Amino acid sequence: MAPHAPLRADAVETIILTHRQYNIVMDFKEIEGLRGIWERMGRVRANPAATQPDLWLHIDTNEYLTHGLLLYCPMATGADGVATFDLDGVLMVLDKYEQVNTIPGWLAPERTLSRIDSSMLKEDETHGSPVEYD
Repeated sequence: MAPHAPLRADAVETIILTHRQYNIVMDFKEIEGLRGIWERMGRVRANPAATQPDLWLHIDTNEYLTHGLLLYCPMATGADGVATFDLDGVLMVLDKYEQVNTIPGWLAPERTLSRIDSSMLKEDETHGSPVEYD
C-alpha cells in the first residue's frame, strides 16, 4: 500500500462530540500522567494555541477499531506555518476505556482525523426501540 500524504491542519474537518465521546476529553483532564504523555510527545494539535488535544481520530479496519483523542502522531510545520500530520506513522490514541493505544498507522489506512468543535456537544445516539410495558 502506498503511503498517504501528510494531512494539513487547515484541511481537517470539524467534529461535534457526543456527551459520551466528550467523557474521553474529561479523562484526559482528570487522569494523572496523560497530559505529560501529550506534552512529551510533541503536543499534537490543530490549533497552535490549544492547551489540550483538539484532534479526534477514528480508525476502523480489520485489525484496529478505536476512536478517541489523538495524543501523538508525527507532525511537522510547513513553510507557510500550517501543521501537517503523518497518519502513516505511529499513532497514540486515548480511548473510551481510559487506555492509550499505540497503533501503527501504516496498518490502519481506514481512518478519519477531525478537529474537535469545543463550542457544543450533540446528543448521544441510542440504539434499539423504547421499552414498552404491558
